[in-house]
Amino acid sequence: MINLATIPIPGPESFAEIRGKIFSVSRNLGYSEVEAGRFATAWSLIIRDHAGNFKDAAIALELSAVGAEEHLVFRLDAGEANAACARQLIHCCDTVDAGNHGDAFGPMVASKKLPPLHPALNDAFLDVQRDILTAKSIFELTAELARKNQELEDHQEDLERTIAERTAKLSESEMRFKGVVNQLPVSIALKDRAGRYELINDSFRKWFVADGSDVVGKQTSDVYPKEVADHLVALDRKILETGELIEDEVIEPFADGEDHTLLITKFPIRDEKGDIVSVGSVETDISERKAMEMELVTAREEAEQAAKTKAEFLATMSHEIRTPMNGVMSMSEILDQTKLTADQRGMTKTIRQSADALLTVINDILDFSKIEAGKLDIERISFDLVDVIESTADLLAPRAEEKSLDFLVDIDPKLPNKVIGDPNRIRQLLLNLASNAIKFTEEGGVEFRVRLTDGAAGGGQSVTVRFEIVDTGIGLTEEQRGKLFQAFTQADTSTSRKFGGTGLGLSICKRLCELMDGEIDVDSVPGEGSVFWFELPFEPDGEPLVPEHDLSDARVLLVGYGRREAEVLVRYLGDGGVAECGTALTAFSPAPSIEEALGNLSAAPDLVFINVKPGLHVSRSSIAQLGEIDAVGGRPVVLTAFHGAVSSLTVGDLKREHMALQATLTCPVRLRRVWHMVAVALGRAEINDDAIGQESEPVVYVAPDIDTAHAHEAAILVAEDNETNQIVIRRLLSRLGFAFDIANNGAEALVLYDKHSYGLLLTDFHMPEMDGFELTAAIRAAEAARSDGKTLPIVALTADALPQTEQQCLDAGMNGYLRKPIEMARFEAVLEAQLPHALALRKIEEPGPEIDPEEAAPSGAPALDPEVFDPAQLEDAFGPFDASAAEFVMDFLGTLEPRVAELTDALEQSRHKDARDVAHALKGSGSSVGAKRFADLMGDIQDMLDADDLATAAEFASVIPDAHDELRAQVEPFCAHFLRGN
Repeated sequence: MINLATIPIPGPESFAEIRGKIFSVSRNLGYSEVEAGRFATAWSLIIRDHAGNFKDAAIALELSAVGAEEHLVFRLDAGEANAACARQLIHCCDTVDAGNHGDAFGPMVASKKLPPLHPALNDAFLDVQRDILTAKSIFELTAELARKNQELEDHQEDLERTIAERTAKLSESEMRFKGVVNQLPVSIALKDRAGRYELINDSFRKWFVADGSDVVGKQTSDVYPKEVADHLVALDRKILETGELIEDEVIEPFADGEDHTLLITKFPIRDEKGDIVSVGSVETDISERKAMEMELVTAREEAEQAAKTKAEFLATMSHEIRTPMNGVMSMSEILDQTKLTADQRGMTKTIRQSADALLTVINDILDFSKIEAGKLDIERISFDLVDVIESTADLLAPRAEEKSLDFLVDIDPKLPNKVIGDPNRIRQLLLNLASNAIKFTEEGGVEFRVRLTDGAAGGGQSVTVRFEIVDTGIGLTEEQRGKLFQAFTQADTSTSRKFGGTGLGLSICKRLCELMDGEIDVDSVPGEGSVFWFELPFEPDGEPLVPEHDLSDARVLLVGYGRREAEVLVRYLGDGGVAECGTALTAFSPAPSIEEALGNLSAAPDLVFINVKPGLHVSRSSIAQLGEIDAVGGRPVVLTAFHGAVSSLTVGDLKREHMALQATLTCPVRLRRVWHMVAVALGRAEINDDAIGQESEPVVYVAPDIDTAHAHEAAILVAEDNETNQIVIRRLLSRLGFAFDIANNGAEALVLYDKHSYGLLLTDFHMPEMDGFELTAAIRAAEAARSDGKTLPIVALTADALPQTEQQCLDAGMNGYLRKPIEMARFEAVLEAQLPHALALRKIEEPGPEIDPEEAAPSGAPALDPEVFDPAQLEDAFGPFDASAAEFVMDFLGTLEPRVAELTDALEQSRHKDARDVAHALKGSGSSVGAKRFADLMGDIQDMLDADDLATAAEFASVIPDAHDELRAQVEPFCAHFLRGN
């Protein structure tokens, strides 16, 4: 018996598998397809009908010999169901045994004889079948194949379902993508390598396709005009050649016929091999942005033009204001150096103060403009910080004295001797803040405090210096502090009415501190005062301050000082090495008294400092008491006081009490001067003017004659068209001892240059016929044509105050730059530097006898109408009106007729610029000589011409002859009176 296969019957779900196995085994054994089908069908029905009776059953297929024959045997152990199963198998098997043996049921056995084979093949066939069936039955293979087919079908169904789902999702995603692409406000297109459109979005269609039709499959030339199409095709070709992304701006016509500026981005699209298969493009309409850019460009150009106009206005304003200020400040300075009465000196003081106030306003506006334009440069030079602080205090002390305010400078001696920075800006900060402090303080005082904030200086390390300006003034509220550093703003609008000012000073201070990497702020209590402070970093350029001489054995007595002044002086002396210092407030103070102060000294003082500031009771009586004290009498004394507080009586009292006046120091006292006075008292130093701040009398020189100066190439050529400036320059050069020629414009100066030899040219910028730049260019061209290599030094002399002016002068070929108003010291320094060989030719003027100004003028001069002619206008330059002044006025009168004719001709011929220049010149010269009504008329004509109102200017000009005659009628008899010497 050979088992061919065992087929388990787990349940109805195995019908197909069982049938397949039985069919396969039967066919492999040689049964016909019909018989094999009958076997398989019968067993299928059995399993279907009796499945409920099968539990762990199985059909065993066996190959068995029944006699001489081979049979296929079916064996099934199905219990009580065997009889029914047997009945279903009778029609397809030879024998069927239901296994019913009495009370016991056995396996059902059915057999079918194998089909006959050729005897020769029978044994071989059976052997093969045995081998196949025992190895793995065909039934099992068929069943496995069926299972695999079923799995494949199931997988195919899953795959088809997945594909359907993914196709649906892809379709949905594609719809979303198309929706997004079509909603984008940019044009999107894809083109194949042949240039045919493969895809476009709605924006493309809306922008470029007039009828809204689809252009897929069409060429670029089908959509755009030829010029645009050629450009786009060239970009596509470049993409295909280089494979690089390209961006370009293109002007393309839209479907509505309007041109739009588009930003186009073209890029390659590659396949999996990296080959370019398409060209994509995204176009963005930037027409509005371009329009905005153009508006911005226009706005920027307008802003630049406005800034240029502003700069030109500031230059013009500076020139127009500084020109008369040049006369006011320079002539008042010269006048102060002459013999004056007390009233006259008071007048010159008022002139200087008024000019200083006006100059402050001008400088504030110019500085603010330069800061706003980012053109304010910060210097980095080595300078004496202590000297800058103390010299600034010297400038402010008279203002404090006028208001009877205490004014004190308290400097930390540990400050480095020199630092790297911008001394002019430091001075500007101190002047601005301290001027405000004095302005807003009615009682008490103002104090400078300067300290290091981060240790001792030295060693090249950066140090931070804190500057404090302390006052006892009106103080500030929190709201006022918030507005304090804003431009054109004052803490309280009422202060501008009461105290004046532009409201720019503190804003400029804040900007300056920021430019110098510092900070500024204020601490204040309303009604109690303020502390304005700023901190700046510096690079030390020297060691800390030390006295030049040893002071360790000195004994000093201080008398008459207030508490804070005494504290500062005691510290100054202590830091200088002075070991013993006694302090007495006054001879009448209960504590400490002079005797108590002397008790703090081991011996009599070597030096006594006495403060004679009003209010501290240092009087004749107290000085007398000092003289009676043996330890003080006969000792050297240093008086300290404000400029106007040292009276001759006090000095006389010192002499009477046998106390030697060693020196007088102005308050606030300077640190080095305090040390120097102690060294003088010890006999270790000599008194000199520089050490005690005394000023020597100004030296007046006599110039050589002009021919001698020409011969030595030491004469100065001046090109200046303004009569006022000519007077100022003439007086300055005469006092400094330089010979000169003056030309009214560049053309006249060039003629003089060709005729004579000069050592220096001073030239204005703005002159008729030929300005300063044209004159410089002509001279430099003439020098280049010569072979001697000589060049004439040229210095610009102008009221222009803009930062680029100096560079403009240097670029034009000039050697230097002087700004009006002219500063005597700076002017002299430039002349000495540029013309050193002229110094040997001048001589010092011998002082003449003093003349009483009131006796200088003759009596009986004709009466004048000051509205027509006011001779007082000339007092700044000439003093009381005299023959020199009369001669100058008559010279002016002689120039009027031709200049008036020149003005009239220019007006008749509509030469606006020429007429304006003449009117401007006549206005300035008329004002200078006191021809008030005539000057006002010229000013009106100039204003009309500036407004391009030629008709009105001509009407005003029609009254010039009357004004001229009126002026002549007043001037000629008046001047003749002085010229006759009556």
